[in-house]
Amino acid sequence: MNIAKSSEQFMKGLQNIERAIIDGVQSGGRGISAKNFTWHRGKDLLPPPSVVELELLARPNTVSDSFSRDEIEESWERVNRPDTQQKIRRIIDAAHR
Repeated sequence: MNIAKSSEQFMKGLQNIERAIIDGVQSGGRGISAKNFTWHRGKDLLPPPSVVELELLARPNTVSDSFSRDEIEESWERVNRPDTQQKIRRIIDAAHR
């Protein structure tokens, strides 16, 4: 896979993961948007790092987790990996507390 394609899949995967979290949190009645997310502590995401930290501010809670580059790139079409889905559910549950 070339670098451009890898980077494109990585960014699409991040968007899909973020969208899944937003949808899950909003379905529970909490209002969040992309503005509530900090990815990789605000550092550059390209070239894709091996691990990306996520911080979600869902007042009054702040939820943190991390995703591997593989998890993110494999989510470029949709989030299918069970471990990634499990992390997303955990983040959504923590945001609702």
